[in-house]
Amino acid sequence: MKKILLGCLAIVLPLMLVYMIDQKQPLLTGQLVAPRISGLYYETSSGLHGYTFEGKFSYQNKDTITFYWGNQHDDYPLGSASAQGVLTLANLAMSPQKYNNLLRTLVALDTHPEDTRGILLQPEALALGDVHQALSQADWHNPHFSIPPLALPSLEQASAYMREGYNRFVFRPLNLILRKTFIKLRKSDGELCFYDLAKGVNKAYKGPIGRITYKVTDELIYSYPDKGDHFGSRDGSVDQCELNLVYQLKKQEVAPISDVAGFKGVIGCAHKGCTYSDLSGFSIEDYVDGNERKYRSVAFSFDAKTQLVTEKKQGLGKTEGIRTANLEEFIMFTTVASAEKTIDFDGIWQETHYVKKRKPSFRCLLINKGQVYQAPILEDECKRDPTLYTEVVSANYADMWWLRPKSSAATLAQLNTPVKWYDKADTEQYTRWEYVPVGDDWLSGTLFRLQLAIIIDKNGKKKRAETFSVREYKRLFNTNDKDND
Repeated sequence: MKKILLGCLAIVLPLMLVYMIDQKQPLLTGQLVAPRISGLYYETSSGLHGYTFEGKFSYQNKDTITFYWGNQHDDYPLGSASAQGVLTLANLAMSPQKYNNLLRTLVALDTHPEDTRGILLQPEALALGDVHQALSQADWHNPHFSIPPLALPSLEQASAYMREGYNRFVFRPLNLILRKTFIKLRKSDGELCFYDLAKGVNKAYKGPIGRITYKVTDELIYSYPDKGDHFGSRDGSVDQCELNLVYQLKKQEVAPISDVAGFKGVIGCAHKGCTYSDLSGFSIEDYVDGNERKYRSVAFSFDAKTQLVTEKKQGLGKTEGIRTANLEEFIMFTTVASAEKTIDFDGIWQETHYVKKRKPSFRCLLINKGQVYQAPILEDECKRDPTLYTEVVSANYADMWWLRPKSSAATLAQLNTPVKWYDKADTEQYTRWEYVPVGDDWLSGTLFRLQLAIIIDKNGKKKRAETFSVREYKRLFNTNDKDND
């Protein structure tokens, strides 16, 4: 049955594309792997659209590709990335918890679960009202995630779909200065981490964001002065969610390459060159490090367009040999230091607001030099003319903490760090941001703003967050382009 359905998709796919192809650009084929998914609807920025077949999709050079739950672009997006030869599910989700929940959901939706070589979806079923509403309103970052009536597999069961390896070299970082950013999302005891905007006025406060800078050569590894990656202190004087600057590196250090033998990720493969297998995929680590057992999920992704390596780690709970709750969670980004970019938010954006049991609502926004303006939606679309955006609504976006007087540029860390902020009534609010950079300039990604209700346990710990509002931001026009003047 699965082969028959796949055959149908193979026939339908080229028919859907033939009218959309720009003859001036060659048609390229990419593949979504780990896992391979058939029947997943996608659209590219050049206008191509269709369903994946064994993970394969069509695209043109410099395309952005978006995958959807359903069968049209009005359905809820699963994720976006720079279209390229090989993509993994990890390219589409930034946080470890969201990635794990997406993987479990896709496996649960597989119409042929006995074949773990790939996933076959029925897009028409995903677009049905109740199903689509459940997917679009799911709290993807919730560790107690569920989508009734789906029976979600365990992460260990879902990992059976993640067997592929690609040994083509895609990244050669030897002798290049690399920068790795760490964002701590959750302590080992399960308490959530937030960057407190009220403390941000203190230059010594770094919150849950760390960074190291290093270079790997044939025989040595050089570590350069930077903030470091040590969070908290044993005596409790520094909270486990906060970077401890006592451990920041203040002068260059050199060590033999043998010190990182057996390491995974960029630091482990830099001396020989990194393949897709080194920088993409999913695994469950279970080993003893000294006197401590490590039991956690690890997902890597590499984007050939942005040259960005993303790593997601999440503790999988208490088990034999582990003394803590083992729920620590991190996102990490690695890039060549000279290629690291900021994301300029100046431009015209469409805001889509998803609220439970309601239809999505829309706003047209202009972000310009650190201020946010609103205009009415005319003829069911956001207009390109900046002079129409006259209502100042910056106060409603105080959690966009990268907006400063005369500047709208953000770092990738800022766009993926949960924040604690204060509204006009000085009431505590919590927002989780998520942005996957797309394109050579990192500017074509979709920004998600998840507003959270924090559940405090009996010990006063912020261990649970429920998402009550999801907003999606897509840039329609870049007002800095000369063509838009």
